[in-house]
Amino acid sequence: MKRIIFILIVIGFGLGLYLGVRSTLHVEEDEPVEPALLEESFQNELNLPLIEVDTFNPILTSNKQVSDTLKLVYEPLIDIDSSNKLSPALATDWMEKDELTWIVTLRDNVSWHSEKEFSANDVIFTINSLKRNDKAPYYNNVRNIVNVERLEDNAVSITLQEKDNLLPYKLVFPIVPEYYFKDSLENEEKANRPVGTGAYKYLETSDDGARMTLKRNNSWWNNKAGQLNTIYLYEYKTYGEAIKAFKSSEIDVINTSMTFWNKKFGTIGINNYQYENSQFETLIPNCQRTALSEPSVRRAILHAINRENIIADVYNGMASKQDIMIHNYSWVYDKELTADYNADKAKQLLGNALWKQEDNVWKKTINGRVVTLKFSLMVNKEDDEKIKVAEKIKEDLENIGIKITISKVDAQTYQSNISLGKFDLAIGTIETNNEFDIIDLLGNNDYANYSGTALSENLNQLYLSNIYLETAFNDLQKNYKMEVPYIGLYYKTNMLLTNKSVKGSITPTWWNPYYNIYNWNK
Repeated sequence: MKRIIFILIVIGFGLGLYLGVRSTLHVEEDEPVEPALLEESFQNELNLPLIEVDTFNPILTSNKQVSDTLKLVYEPLIDIDSSNKLSPALATDWMEKDELTWIVTLRDNVSWHSEKEFSANDVIFTINSLKRNDKAPYYNNVRNIVNVERLEDNAVSITLQEKDNLLPYKLVFPIVPEYYFKDSLENEEKANRPVGTGAYKYLETSDDGARMTLKRNNSWWNNKAGQLNTIYLYEYKTYGEAIKAFKSSEIDVINTSMTFWNKKFGTIGINNYQYENSQFETLIPNCQRTALSEPSVRRAILHAINRENIIADVYNGMASKQDIMIHNYSWVYDKELTADYNADKAKQLLGNALWKQEDNVWKKTINGRVVTLKFSLMVNKEDDEKIKVAEKIKEDLENIGIKITISKVDAQTYQSNISLGKFDLAIGTIETNNEFDIIDLLGNNDYANYSGTALSENLNQLYLSNIYLETAFNDLQKNYKMEVPYIGLYYKTNMLLTNKSVKGSITPTWWNPYYNIYNWNK
């Protein structure tokens, strides 16, 4: 069961299910870089950090920073672009043959960096390796796969145990070469000399093991790695060491989720690029509680919380307001459905639902019993930021007459209370690996104990029906707005920092902070 995260970690947070969009919706590949531009740019280089490395094996590492860096070398069947759509990578097409079978067409004329040919056998080896290791970060991506077969060198057939419209959206894990890892997937000596198909290929590691050199792959099928020729990866045991290296210009780029990053790094001589990360912060209502079982109460709470104020005062602007666990820039997100702060509307919603204020407390008789809007708000006592958030939420809710008592508990008690349903409201951070995790949050991992017919039908549509995916997500969001099973607060954001000398189209995403790095230069 997916656990709620209590404290943000700069690096190393786990990987899991990665999703995207149906084949009929994938975007066209970018135009190749003009040869003249490539020739002018070959000498450019960048220094990047590797922090707290667990392994360089791309399908076994649980360190997201390492995983992001290995995307320079390895590629998935399907990639994710800057609007969270899928784009073709090692697969050029994917289609549903029948309810339990998918056909994935592979790209022709692709070679590993060793110049050995990429084939269907590599895909089969990777999937089967993941299926045998339930501790692997990508295990959930393949657990519904019963069999994968080679149709020919450029196609595989994937058979499922249960129908799943979202299978293509899970084929975003890196593919590793069968010939290289066949004897042992856990061979660290080979993992430390990575062999992929991507834009950059491994050249060498320094004698002291502190620096790895990657060179532009001139044989890359995509032919886009034009402006950046060499990448040096410097390994650091701690994030603190990496910060010192960045400030001394030993490395050119560093990623941070620090709320007050500017106090640690300063602002002179650096560029900063803010982007949403994968951590969705939400107020979890226990929908089994009589008052909180009413959508009108949950909607009123959402409108009563001044999220912009929390983001500014507690998070130094390092968050973006969001109602639902879908990124703000996603192609499926409907911005028109976002709720605004409106205390008067919150009171109106309660009044329309026959709640009445008596002695400054909202009351209502339900099944012969007087129910009041008084709740306990549970928060992890070890998280100072969330305690500040809880205090602001308490202030906002009491401003409209909803009484709040803050309950500060340790992490273990928090998790236990969530699992047992022993709470009214709780502030939690949910690790989202893509917006399609909303399906899991409303299904198998429903911390809010929510039950609603309309949203259940939406989930079934997404998994099982042949309805157009965007239509199904639009319907889900409309019903979500009315039901508010989770009272969304915001997505936390990261900051990609670069030295002033680093130029180019720098557009980091939650999926890949180094998105389009081959077009960076200095």
